[in-house]
Amino acid sequence: MIRSFHAIAPAHLLLAAALTLAPLAARAQDVGPKPPMVSVVAAEKRSMVAKVAVTGSIVAREEILVSPEIENLRIIEILVEEGDRVEKGQTLARLSRETLETELAQLEAAQARLTAGIAQARSQITQAEASRVEASAALQRSQSLRQTGNASQELLDQRTATARTAQARVGAAQDGVRVAEAQRAEMEAQIRDVRIRLGRTEVKAPAAGIVSRRTAKLGAQTANSAEPLFRLIADGALDVSGDIPESRFAQVKLGQSAEIQLPDGQSVTGSVRLLSPMVNTSTRLGSVRIALPPTAPALMGNFARGTIQVAQKTALAVPTAALLFGATKTTVQVAKDGRVETRTVRVGIRAGGLAEIVQGVAEGEWIIAKAGTFLRNGDRIRTQETPLDAALVGDEATLGSGN
Repeated sequence: MIRSFHAIAPAHLLLAAALTLAPLAARAQDVGPKPPMVSVVAAEKRSMVAKVAVTGSIVAREEILVSPEIENLRIIEILVEEGDRVEKGQTLARLSRETLETELAQLEAAQARLTAGIAQARSQITQAEASRVEASAALQRSQSLRQTGNASQELLDQRTATARTAQARVGAAQDGVRVAEAQRAEMEAQIRDVRIRLGRTEVKAPAAGIVSRRTAKLGAQTANSAEPLFRLIADGALDVSGDIPESRFAQVKLGQSAEIQLPDGQSVTGSVRLLSPMVNTSTRLGSVRIALPPTAPALMGNFARGTIQVAQKTALAVPTAALLFGATKTTVQVAKDGRVETRTVRVGIRAGGLAEIVQGVAEGEWIIAKAGTFLRNGDRIRTQETPLDAALVGDEATLGSGN
């Protein structure tokens, strides 16, 4: 009996040991590596404003070049300075008039002589016409007498010649008047030209504006080929002449609102006025003109930077940090049932650290806030819910083009 007890005892001990170690083994498995903890945010509707950055300089919307319309005259008076506001037709400078006034006096004197000559020529026409009438009457009498035999052929020939001479004198006198009148008309044209040139001795503003530059100097001689005497900002209107990367240029439209920062820190609101029809092939930039309000405290040449509002909408949004950009697609990592689910999405606008999800995610789904390659589709995870605003990174004022 004792033998049999000793033989059976080890079997009981083995069974007891197995029953004791089984829970310990299970607990050992439970204390293995835990899934990583990740922050997740809910995809939710947000009001989004997409913007495009622009940098450039302040320029005149339209610059007016004021040059002298007459050459070789001295500048004798300058009436405006840089910064002055001028009206259309206002005199900016005066040129010397002495030479032109002398020329005008000479022409007017010559015109007076021509007028007197025309009057004299017309009186000669009257005298020649009277002589012609008298000669014609004498010829008719001689012709009648010749028919009756009371006048010689010689007398008839003489009076015929006299009548023809009188007629020729009338024609010559009339031609003289016509020539004199043509000379007077030419003289009048010369007088008008001198008077026009005299009017141009006052250099006037062709339009209202602000004097941005004055190169006119007292005593200087005018020349059409020289630098303009004045430069005006038409109506004082200023633009920002800026550049935009070609990847964003197509999203900018005429009339869109722009917020411009000036060098003194002030901000003004303008609007897109002009868009270049082409992109610079060297810089890959497109040019834009933004109209500034008349009250903008800006100066020509100032540096300016700002943003153009290109889109505004309420859209389903996730943090831009949640996006993974591949060569052919954009994805997000969705937290579902404790595992990672990688989804292809189509992205719309991006602004303020948010990206619009056009397709691929439903409202309320939990998205891993910061996507990374360390997580793969199907990986087990633990999640920590984070408010969307707390997960935002940066301020991307751009327009998305996701796939």
